Amino acid sequence: MKVYILLMLPLFLSATPISVLIQHTKNSHLSLKAIEHRILSINYQYKATKNFKDPVISLGLSDIQFQDLTNRSLEPMQYSSVNFQQSIPFFGKRAANGKKILAKEQIAKMDLQQTMVTLVKGIKITSYTIWQAEQLLYITKKYISLTKQDIKLYTAYSSSESSSHIQMIAARLFLSELQIKQSNLQAVIKGLYKKLSYLSNMDVSHVKLNMKIYKLKPIGYYLKDIASNKEYKLKQAVLREADADVRIKKLAYYPDPYVKVGYYHRQRFKDYTGITVGCSLPIYGTQHLNEEQSQAMVLSKNSDILNFKSDLTARIKRVYADAQSSYQIYNILTNQSIPQVQDLQHVSNAYISNGTSLFVYIDTLKRQFILKERQIIANASYHRRLATLNALIGRKN
Repeated sequence: MKVYILLMLPLFLSATPISVLIQHTKNSHLSLKAIEHRILSINYQYKATKNFKDPVISLGLSDIQFQDLTNRSLEPMQYSSVNFQQSIPFFGKRAANGKKILAKEQIAKMDLQQTMVTLVKGIKITSYTIWQAEQLLYITKKYISLTKQDIKLYTAYSSSESSSHIQMIAARLFLSELQIKQSNLQAVIKGLYKKLSYLSNMDVSHVKLNMKIYKLKPIGYYLKDIASNKEYKLKQAVLREADADVRIKKLAYYPDPYVKVGYYHRQRFKDYTGITVGCSLPIYGTQHLNEEQSQAMVLSKNSDILNFKSDLTARIKRVYADAQSSYQIYNILTNQSIPQVQDLQHVSNAYISNGTSLFVYIDTLKRQFILKERQIIANASYHRRLATLNALIGRKN
């Protein structure tokens, strides 16, 4: 064990703490930058809602005589004109459009928070899975070494009986299984570090973790924070946008008037000006249909929120139960099963030393390996589920 610690010491010293990975991804991950730029774009969109629509300017020539196209003095109706038209939004429409854009901005902000939570959760779960794979790789190497030693020792003490030959084959098969597992774990670890490097937006070769297991907080601690779930808040922001859209559709019943001012020039007669005031006529019921569509969308978003809240409660309870199960399994393995099989190993050591039975010892070794493997998996599983629980209540660290 001391040798293992000395070998692993450089890795621990160069390992990056998970808190550093989380902070780095919050500051620099490209998916977060993309949303931040979208928020900036929405800010400009909001500023634009305070403006009137652009005015319309038009130039015109009236009563063009084909027999003398260039002569503009044949009769009084011939004039050249310039017209300026400005639409004036009905009272409250600009404010309503602004509120909808602000709701849209809030959606983007909640999307940013949700993406951040998802990245943090991904970093934690990937890191815990890396720890699991590295620990499994360590015990696999350890048991490969032990199995090779035992085969060598048994060969020196055993006879050439057929039973000894069978036991030797069984031991070598177990050794092959361990070597295959070692190869698979090495490939898995490489892939997991690549994934962790993407999630944290930095090169990671080793990660530093605290894998101590503590008793879970009561289920009520997690259930009371359901409203802090970022996806839940995102859906609420979408509902507020739908409410703002209803307000816009209600105001659409009131048409925007426009004012048109024209100046008319005549070559042989006096110039004059003209003023026109007009608006659209909402007589076909389109505004009512649009309002009903928006109201239906609000009802849909409300139902979606209620359904999500119910599903979120169920997910928290399910993940909590899984974490509790992992905690209990870990404690049983640590406090009961592993100590018992270690006692059994001491007894079976005698079979190797006198060449009696390699089979008993290898069987004990298998049991011990499986129990330690399950202990590592239970530990990592507990922390992965705890990370999921924290993500479900909107935690970003």
